[in-house]
Amino acid sequence: MKTLIQSLILLCAALTLLPAQAATEKRMALLIGNSGYDVAPLANPVNDVQDMAAALKGVGFEVVQKENLDANGMKQAIREFGTRMKLDKNAAGFFFYAGHGVQVNGKNYLLPVGRGYKSEQDVEDYAIEINFLMKNLEEASNRISVVVLDACRNNPFYAKKTRSIGSSYKGLAPMDAPSGSLVAFSTAPGTEASDGSGRNGLYSKYLLTNMRIPGLTLEQVFKRTRDGVERESGGTQSPREESSLKGDDFFIIPLEGASLAVPLIGNAADMAYWETIKQSHFVNDFKSYLKDFPQGTFVSLAQNRVAELASTHEAKGRTLTERATMRVGEVAPPFKASSLAKKTLDNAAITQGAMSVLYFFDTQRCKGCIETLARLRELSEQFRSEGIVVLAFGKMPEAELARLPVKESSNFHLLSADADVLQKFHIADMLPTVVVTTKGGSVTSVIHGGGAANDKVIFSLAESMLARGNAVAASQLFNSLRGIQSQMTVAQIGYAYGLLKQNKSNQAAAIFSSAAADTRKDMALRGHEGLAEVALAAGDLDKALAEANLALRINPNRTAAQLTKAKVYAARGNSKEAEQAVALASSSDAVADFSWQTAEATTARGNLVKKVSPATAINAYKEAVEVNPFAADALANQGQLLQAMGDSAQAIELLRQASERAPKDRAVLALLRQAEQASKQKMDLERQRYIDESVKDLVARFKEQKNTKPARPVDEWTSQAMAVSVLDFQTSGDTELLGKLGMDRLLLQEFSQALLNQGITVVDRAILDKLLAELKLGASELADPDTQLRLGRIMAARLITTGSFTGAGQTKAVSMRMIDTETTHIAYSSTQRNITIDPVALAEQMATAVVKTVHEKYPLKGRIAVADDDQAIIINLGKKHGAAPGQTFNVLGEGVPIELNGRILGYREAKLGQLQVTASEDLMSYAKVVEKTGSWAKNQKVILKAGAN
Repeated sequence: MKTLIQSLILLCAALTLLPAQAATEKRMALLIGNSGYDVAPLANPVNDVQDMAAALKGVGFEVVQKENLDANGMKQAIREFGTRMKLDKNAAGFFFYAGHGVQVNGKNYLLPVGRGYKSEQDVEDYAIEINFLMKNLEEASNRISVVVLDACRNNPFYAKKTRSIGSSYKGLAPMDAPSGSLVAFSTAPGTEASDGSGRNGLYSKYLLTNMRIPGLTLEQVFKRTRDGVERESGGTQSPREESSLKGDDFFIIPLEGASLAVPLIGNAADMAYWETIKQSHFVNDFKSYLKDFPQGTFVSLAQNRVAELASTHEAKGRTLTERATMRVGEVAPPFKASSLAKKTLDNAAITQGAMSVLYFFDTQRCKGCIETLARLRELSEQFRSEGIVVLAFGKMPEAELARLPVKESSNFHLLSADADVLQKFHIADMLPTVVVTTKGGSVTSVIHGGGAANDKVIFSLAESMLARGNAVAASQLFNSLRGIQSQMTVAQIGYAYGLLKQNKSNQAAAIFSSAAADTRKDMALRGHEGLAEVALAAGDLDKALAEANLALRINPNRTAAQLTKAKVYAARGNSKEAEQAVALASSSDAVADFSWQTAEATTARGNLVKKVSPATAINAYKEAVEVNPFAADALANQGQLLQAMGDSAQAIELLRQASERAPKDRAVLALLRQAEQASKQKMDLERQRYIDESVKDLVARFKEQKNTKPARPVDEWTSQAMAVSVLDFQTSGDTELLGKLGMDRLLLQEFSQALLNQGITVVDRAILDKLLAELKLGASELADPDTQLRLGRIMAARLITTGSFTGAGQTKAVSMRMIDTETTHIAYSSTQRNITIDPVALAEQMATAVVKTVHEKYPLKGRIAVADDDQAIIINLGKKHGAAPGQTFNVLGEGVPIELNGRILGYREAKLGQLQVTASEDLMSYAKVVEKTGSWAKNQKVILKAGAN
C-alpha cells in the first residue's frame, strides 16, 4: 500500500488548505492514543497515533504525540495545545484521540490510563470531559478545528450494573460542533467502535485509506470512510460527523504548483493520484485507483500492475496485502513469545534495552545461520555492558531449536517464530533477516540474507555504536571486519573514524593516509575525507580545507568532505560559503558511507533554516533521525526548537530520547536537565511572582545608578556577600550552523551550576534574563564594560564574568574574564582555543579556575558577633558570603605595630587561635573553638585559614 506519508500529505491539504491561504497557513496537531488500560487494554490506539504522527510530521504539521496518558497528562496536553492554537488565529488545528470513551448522564468522557473506573462517579471525577477539549478550542477561536474521536472501542464497562459505568448508555452521546469546527465520531451515538484485528482500529484504517484520494472535499473523505466501515462491520458500526465549518465547502488536495482556487476534478485528480502510486509495489494502491477512477486515464496500466503484483506475491506464498519488510524508522510491533528457558519476552525486551538484534532464521534453508547465531551469541557477551540484547527467532519446532549448538544467556534468547510473529514483523519467508532496534523499539536497520549479509549486521552494529558515542565498541566491531574483502575498505575507514573519536589522531591519520594513497579513486577520496577531519580536530583549518577539496575533485557529491568545508567556513565566519557547503552535503545527490554523516548534514540543513522556518527545520531534524535513529543532535535540536515555541512537554520527551540514544553525551543530558528545570519553574507561580517583583526593583535601581558611584562598605574588613553574575558571552562565527544548537548558552548555564556546586553564590539566571529583556539590553549593549559593571552592582554581585565564544562544529575557542565590580580590575582571564571537549567538562574547568581565584584573591574575612560560649560562637559570615560547615578560621587579635625610625609602617595581626564553623545561615554562622589563646571578644577579626576551602 502507498506509504502513510504520501497518504497524509493529502490529509494535510484537505484539512487545512483553503484556496486563498494555503501557502501561509500554520498547522498544528495533538494526537493522543491510550492503549494501556488496567481493564480491557486496547491493541491499536498507540499504533494509530504513531502512524498518524509519523505522517503529519513529515508534511509540516507541528505535532504533539502522546501515548498512554493519565488524567493530569491529558489535561496538560490539551491546555498546551489550546495555548499554542491561541497564538495564531489563522492556524488550523487537528485533534485525534484513540482509546476508550464513555458517556455518563449525557456527557462524553475520554478515559485516561492509570486507574480503574468502577462507577459513574469515578468517570466524572477522573476522566476527561470532552467539553474541556472543546472549550479550549473555542477559546482559541481558530479559523478551522477538526476533532476526530476514534473512541468507545469494545467498551468493557457496558455490562456492569446499578451505579457502574455500564448503567449509562453505550458509546458516546450526540454533541454539537462549535462554529468553525468539524467533530468526527468513529461510530454513531450510543454504539461501540471496533478496535480492529490488524495494526489499526477499523475506523482509523479506512480514514487513513480515504485521506489519500485527491480531489475529495473534507466531507467526502469522511463519507467514504463511513462507507468502508459500514461495509466491513456489516452495518454494526456507522461513523458520524457534526460540522459547523464556514466558508468554501471544498477542502481539497491541490496538485503541486497548481492553482488552489477550484477543486481538482477529472483528469487533474486522476493524474495526481497516479503520480503518487505509479512506483508502488503494493497491490492495494492500484486496486484503490481502479475503484476511485473506473474511467481513469491509467486504468489499463493499473490492471496490469494488479496482475503483475498478484502473481509475484502468489509465487512467494504471500497475501496480496502483505508488505515486504520492516522499514528503518518504524517502531517494532507488539509481540509476545516464550524462549527455550520459558522466559516470556515481549516489546519491553527491545524497547528498554539500549540496542536489540532480532534475528529471524530457518536452519533448513540456511546452513550458515548456525554460524551467524554463534557470532551473535559472542557479540551479546562481548557487549553485554552496552545493553545489547539478541532475540533469535527460529522458524522451526521448539524441539529442533533446543538441539542447536548455541545456548541461551541473560541477553541472548532463542525463540520459536510462529506465523503471528513473522507476520507482525513482515518477515514471511524472507529468511534469514536481521532487524536492529534502538531503545524505544525504533528500527535502525533491516538486513536480509546470509553470507555477506552477516557481515552487514556487524557493520550496522558498529555504525550504530559509533553514532551513539561508543567509539571503543565501534572500533572493535569495525576491526573484526578488516579481513573480509566485501567490507574491507569501508570497514577500515569506519575503524579509523572510531580511533579519531577516541582522540587517537595519529593512528587514525595513518589509516586515512594509506587510503589516500590507494590507486582506487573511491578509496583515495575516503582517505582524504578522513585526513580532513583529523586536521579539523587539530584546528588546522587550511589543511582540513585542502584535504576536503582533494576528495571533492574525485567526487564533488561527497557528504563528509562538504561537511568539513562547511565547518571550516563557519569557523572563519564565512557564512555564505558555509551554507552553500551544507546545501551540497545534504542534497539528494550527496553520497555518504555512513548514516551518521548523512544525518549530520541533514541536521545542519535544519539549523540553517530554523529561524526563518521552524517547521522546515523540524522536518529536517526528523529526516535526520529517520536516516540515523541514533542522531542525538537532531533530536536535541528539535527538542530545543519546540521548547522555544512553547511546547515544553514534547521538548523534554525528545531530549529524553536523545539522552537514551547517546547516553555518553553529557551535553544532551545537561540540555534535558535544564529543560526539565525550566518547565518546573514555569509552573511555579510563586517563583514567577518573586522574579517579577525582583526585576521591577532592579530595573529602577539600574536606571537610578546611571550617574552615581557605588557606595563604600561600612566595614572595610568584612567580606561582602560573594556573588558572581554570569553575563552572556559574545558569539562570533556560525556557532549554531553545525551540530547541536545552544552550546554557548549551555556552557554558561553549566558554568553557573558548576560554580554553585563549588560553593559560590551565583545570580539567579531567570532574574538576569528577564532583567536584560526589560532593559532591552542586546549583545552590543552587553559588550559595553560600563553596562556590565552597573549590572553587576545592582545584582549585588562582587564579580561578573563575561567573554566570547567563537568557531563552529567541534572546533571552538572560548575566552573568559572576571571583573571586580568595586575596583573594575580584571581579577581573572583565560582563553582556550581549539576546544573539542564537551561544554559540560569545559564549564567545570572554567568554574574550578574561577573558584581558585576567588579563594586566593578574596580570602573570606569577618568578625566575631557573639563570643559568650566557646561552643556557640557566632561570626558575621554566612552562606551568602561563602561560609560553610567545616571551615576553619584564624582569630586575630589587636595588631602589633611595626615601627621604623619613629614611624609606624603598619600592624602585624596576632593570631589568638582557631574556630571551626558548625552551621551556617544566610548572614551568619555558628562555630566552636578549636584552639584558643587569651580572651576573645565581640568585633575581633577572623580570616579563613589558607587551604581551608
